[in-house]
Amino acid sequence: MGMDTRRSALLALAGDRKVLQTLAPDSALIKYLPPAQAAVDAFCRGDDAAMQTALAQLPFRSPYRDLRWLLKGLACHPRDTAAGRRYLAKIPQDSPFHLPARIADAILAQTPPATSPPVRDFMAAFHQAEEIDHAELLRRLIDQSGRQADAGPVLKSVLVHDPSLIPLYEQMVAPLSSAEQLRIRALHEEHHGDRHRAYELWHQLLADYRHHRDPLRAAAVARHQADLATALYGERDPRVAEGLILAKDLDPDHRATWLRLAAYYRSRGDTGKLRRLLTEALARFPDDGEFLLLAARAALDRGAHQKAAALARRLLRQDPIHGQAREFFFQAKIAQTRRHIVARRGHLAKRALTQAESVANADRERAQILVLQGMTAQIEGWGALARTWFHQARRLLSPTHGDWLIAVEASLTRQPAPVLRELHKQLRSILAHAGLDPDKS
Repeated sequence: MGMDTRRSALLALAGDRKVLQTLAPDSALIKYLPPAQAAVDAFCRGDDAAMQTALAQLPFRSPYRDLRWLLKGLACHPRDTAAGRRYLAKIPQDSPFHLPARIADAILAQTPPATSPPVRDFMAAFHQAEEIDHAELLRRLIDQSGRQADAGPVLKSVLVHDPSLIPLYEQMVAPLSSAEQLRIRALHEEHHGDRHRAYELWHQLLADYRHHRDPLRAAAVARHQADLATALYGERDPRVAEGLILAKDLDPDHRATWLRLAAYYRSRGDTGKLRRLLTEALARFPDDGEFLLLAARAALDRGAHQKAAALARRLLRQDPIHGQAREFFFQAKIAQTRRHIVARRGHLAKRALTQAESVANADRERAQILVLQGMTAQIEGWGALARTWFHQARRLLSPTHGDWLIAVEASLTRQPAPVLRELHKQLRSILAHAGLDPDKS
């Protein structure tokens, strides 16, 4: 793998728009970017199961294949650093993730990163001292570092602890922009002061970035505001949605923002906004499996069964063994069948059942299909055939479970009252024979 490819892999994973725009749509860097990003997002959330699922989607030939060792290694911190370092050691020198792995290894080994000695000395003093004369430390660091490039972030971290040192920094190093000062003050309030005040300062910084037409930084601040609003006001507070909506509009290619906003709408039961959001998301990410699955589930929830089936089928074309997509498709077709039976459209009910049967893989599902075939025969006047279907369903399940299923589907498909009475009579007889009280079971 050449140097350009290695660099592009890291920049693509970091969301560098300039790099992403230069890559061909069929490039491996683009093809495998969604699962790689999903793995990183899951790691940052602390969701190991989701991380493993995403990493499993990266094949051996993917340029992101070594991401699995990097994330697995970091996930071992702090409980088993030795295992973490063994994972990191698997990353070869020609991998895009070799340098990040070296830094991660230094973290796990509890050795200082490869920064200049003055910076390392300063960081050690800063973290170990109980009482720190910030101004003196800042002067000493500036003098010792000779204004080295890697000293900048450390110097600014001092300002986050004590923003009153900003004038000293500007006098000895360089002026800070209004945005930099706002960011420093917001971080200070968030970590060392009043988080409500921090929220206001982040809002001011967001306005500053938008004024200077810096949408990506503004979007990052909006996402952070959503995080802070969640912590301050709760995950369902409207301010969470405000931040996410703004972040989505400012940086529409940031997939994770769409997913978070979808989760927000779903948690609030706002089906209309969820539907519109997922429609937008699929227009931007048309083959994204996670959005297809979310849209299929949302369609099922609101009773749009034909839409749900179509979305689930799109995902099944990409991944024929996708469990949830198969389940959603089956549920949608069963729901369509019930509607057709209620409307006495036997031919359409049979068609929907045939489609449901194509994905059924459990006895419970096959029995449900047999029962609905029986209900379809009932509305077409084939009583004897209906009883045959019901008998086959009982053979797949236990007699009691089979009769429960028949009774439930008879109610859902609004079978005539005499049919329901007969089914309930049979069910009561079975329960009584089993020694159960039919009125309490």
